[in-house]
Amino acid sequence: MADLIVSVANCPLLGEQRTSLPGGGSILNRITLTVPGLRVAIVQRPELFNSKGADLYRKGAFQHTTDIIVHDLAPQRVGLAKKRVEDLCWLLQFMAMSQVGPFEWNYGGRVERRATRGILLRHIPTLEMNDGREVREFIEGVWKSYYRLKSARQLRVFFDYVVSAELPGQPFEIKLAILFVALEHLVATFARTRRIKYNGYNFVRPVWNAKKNKYVERPYSFMELFDMMLREVRMKKRFKRIRNARNKITHFGFSGKPVTSLVRDYETIQAICREYILRLLGYRGSYIGYRERRPLHLSSSA
Repeated sequence: MADLIVSVANCPLLGEQRTSLPGGGSILNRITLTVPGLRVAIVQRPELFNSKGADLYRKGAFQHTTDIIVHDLAPQRVGLAKKRVEDLCWLLQFMAMSQVGPFEWNYGGRVERRATRGILLRHIPTLEMNDGREVREFIEGVWKSYYRLKSARQLRVFFDYVVSAELPGQPFEIKLAILFVALEHLVATFARTRRIKYNGYNFVRPVWNAKKNKYVERPYSFMELFDMMLREVRMKKRFKRIRNARNKITHFGFSGKPVTSLVRDYETIQAICREYILRLLGYRGSYIGYRERRPLHLSSSA
């Protein structure tokens, strides 16, 4: 038996439990939670809480912020624990809207490393990352839904794209294009899970053609599938701005719109992407509104 200690980058959060410091005092840097079959501790590095923490915690750079620890782990369970930690990091990425990722595994002194890209982002998280209890309750509350849906809806890919759109220094047309790829991905995986036929070009449905006296395949439009997808999780329709922005970016590349309008388009789509995933995972509770920049409450209906 030994501890598995996973070094994780770019995860900005505060803990739920305090850790005493050798020189006196304590820091709120530890969250202990349960995922299927394992008890896991998420521990923020003490260096983030000292006088130099602001420099270590700055956004826009790769930062070793966190250790995820599984105590007293039997050798035959290391593989399972690594998979659970990977999933945990993907959920933390969506929650924090930062490029969270593991880069080193240490089990009983045996160290494995891998190259990990990403930077620490501290713009607008999906959830309040300064509330350790909220972080724990979210992870434990949505874990089963996430695990059930992660492959069929390819949630890791979606999380990566939505966070990548938040990276600084990109033109808004590029940020919007990334989000439209993410939305197309969501719509396509929705259609596949609903067993809607794909003919190699479009998702289609049979429609009776009276002139031909037979059923013919009629393509679904993106907006039709998008509407079906939102209605399934009881979200409000917000089509006009999305449709217009998508058509401009898809067909012309440059929108020609003023920056203020592009910002509104981007904020609308980010808000929809985040709320949709929260509803898909069955989450009910507080989250950060992207446009509002303040906590909102997610109920069972929009």
